[in-house]
Amino acid sequence: FSLALTKYAHNLNAQQVEPLPYTHLPLWWCGLAATVIGEAGNFAAYGFAGASLIAPLGAVSVLANAFISAFGLKEGLRFRDAVGCVLCMAGGCTIVLATPSDSKELGPDGFVAALQATPFLIYITVLLALVALMLGFQDHYGHRHVAYYVLLCSLLGSVTVMSSKGVSTFLNRWLCCGAPSPFSRPVLYPVVLVLAVTAILQINFLNK
Repeated sequence: FSLALTKYAHNLNAQQVEPLPYTHLPLWWCGLAATVIGEAGNFAAYGFAGASLIAPLGAVSVLANAFISAFGLKEGLRFRDAVGCVLCMAGGCTIVLATPSDSKELGPDGFVAALQATPFLIYITVLLALVALMLGFQDHYGHRHVAYYVLLCSLLGSVTVMSSKGVSTFLNRWLCCGAPSPFSRPVLYPVVLVLAVTAILQINFLNK
């Protein structure tokens, strides 16, 4: 609902003789507030289940938004949109069914060890290179197809998911399981910073 609301704010603004910056639109801020509320629920969920289980369930919001935009924003629902919805459901179900039921919760020390593992270092190096490449060519290719910024948001979103999982798990272990306070662990603060920066960048690129 929140994405449709922000899109509706953009649509109304585009009809004005002199469109305002989207940050000056009260309706856009309402959409952002709804996004924050929804993502707060997502964030809490990461403390109780694996990221590979929670993240694919985001496909539900894609499906909901497809129908809200079709009937609420009058954007229509094309055949390829329906195919995309089916693929979202199939992909989400496949990942959820393949997720191990005994995923290990990582404390701050385990989280740091995972960040230093070779697979993660390779992954984050490739990801940063792709993001830098896309940022370098965004003025030339960014406005040619919506998939450009969607892909950029998805790449950044994968880092947001990992950061959310870490912070939410630290807090959950402290509040519910009697673990030591995470606020005394240095790793918490750079992870929160990465979470905030990647989330803000996604909002920025999504609105382009």
